[in-house]
Amino acid sequence: MKRVLRYIIIVGFISSFVSCDEKFEEMNTPKANPADASLATLLTGGQEYSFGQIGYFWERYANIFTQHLAGNHADGVSWDRYQLQPADNSNLFFYLYTDGLSNLEKVIELGKGENAEEASPHYVGVAQIQQALILGHLTDLYGDIPWTEAMKGLEYPFPNYDSQEKIYNTIQSLLDEGISNIKNDNSVFSPGSDDLIFNGDLGKWMAAAYAIKARYANHLSKIDPVGSAQAALDAIDKAEAVGFSDMLYAFEGSANHFSPWWSHYQNSLAVASDNFMDLLVDNNDPRLERYFSEEKVDGTFAGYVGKQNGKGTDDSVYPSPGEDTFFGAKDASIFLMTRFELLFIKAEAHLRLNQKGEAANAHNEAIAVSLQSVGATDNGYLVSFATEDATTIDLEKVMTEKYKAMFTQGVESWVDVRRHDYQYPTNLEIPEGELGGPTSDEYIRRVLYSSYEVINNPNVPKDITVYKRVWWDN
Repeated sequence: MKRVLRYIIIVGFISSFVSCDEKFEEMNTPKANPADASLATLLTGGQEYSFGQIGYFWERYANIFTQHLAGNHADGVSWDRYQLQPADNSNLFFYLYTDGLSNLEKVIELGKGENAEEASPHYVGVAQIQQALILGHLTDLYGDIPWTEAMKGLEYPFPNYDSQEKIYNTIQSLLDEGISNIKNDNSVFSPGSDDLIFNGDLGKWMAAAYAIKARYANHLSKIDPVGSAQAALDAIDKAEAVGFSDMLYAFEGSANHFSPWWSHYQNSLAVASDNFMDLLVDNNDPRLERYFSEEKVDGTFAGYVGKQNGKGTDDSVYPSPGEDTFFGAKDASIFLMTRFELLFIKAEAHLRLNQKGEAANAHNEAIAVSLQSVGATDNGYLVSFATEDATTIDLEKVMTEKYKAMFTQGVESWVDVRRHDYQYPTNLEIPEGELGGPTSDEYIRRVLYSSYEVINNPNVPKDITVYKRVWWDN
């Protein structure tokens, strides 16, 4: 079905995105009348403006911080050298609140109805699960973020920032509430084709909610190693019991709705990092050709040779995801949550509980599922890397294989790299600076708050640098 971006509903927002009263008033005026918007319209808009924006912004560029990619020119080189500015990708912060979270908040408001006979909890549950995923994405990039006051419009013109710990509790609460609402047998309306993720399949939404619960529980591995592992495994058991597979967001490939990786291929702002390319080539990884194209968009041959992180613009040609790869096609999907990620979480959690046999089994299955997910044909890779047992499995193997599999899921992979202090894979290194040598004496840990916020909202956390660790990273 051809997708049309129908409305941008602004029902609650962070006022600090604007720099004067006139703009404030203008931005607080909905572009479509919320009273005239249906649950279906709001849900579609919320998905379009959330997951489309996630794919186009930091999801791509976080791959530079993980060294799956290396900056190739312009801002790509600056980000590679950790020279971030508040204005970088400020639109992500803006759109996820004003167009993504706000549309979903309106779904929840309308879906609750004035009384039980008018309520549509199925819509409410689906919106809550998506809000949890978006909040997780934002907080893992920025740390503390607005939420408690963020959706209340003029009541809180300068919303306070909730601590990341509070946001993580909110994520789990939203997921629990979402699951409960989806299970409700009495819903006046239920999502259908207006749901661009699962086409209204509530069983898949429930499974995805449990999988997302496992992800965000596992993120707390530094804070509570044992508790986070057990919470993740409990959620995984429930996700598997209801048949979780993959959560994808598909692009139709039209002039206005195409894969962010296809767009990325056109400008080569970042290209394959030599660190990641060496992992793939040296291990004869069958995903290599599914990830990268040997030809540039103009037909120039690039080959499978990566670029050093931090190196400035040069005359060499490097590979990037092309139109003939899994992610680079114009109508390719982006991964939001996958079966192989869930299995890698399972393997890591079992290791923290010293359950090595279970960890090895999950690790081996995760690699096989990863290959299948991108259409890679096994060339003996599984024999070499997916036959671990209780005596051979270790954290380095699990996290290195997960790192290979998580290409294009930049923000989530960056969480993994930070949680393990950039230890895996072992060939990661601080990027080169402008004058040669390391660009700094430590790795990047977060991005900077939006320039809109810095200028206008006095409640933005102060003294933030790219090296200041977020709550779960301490």
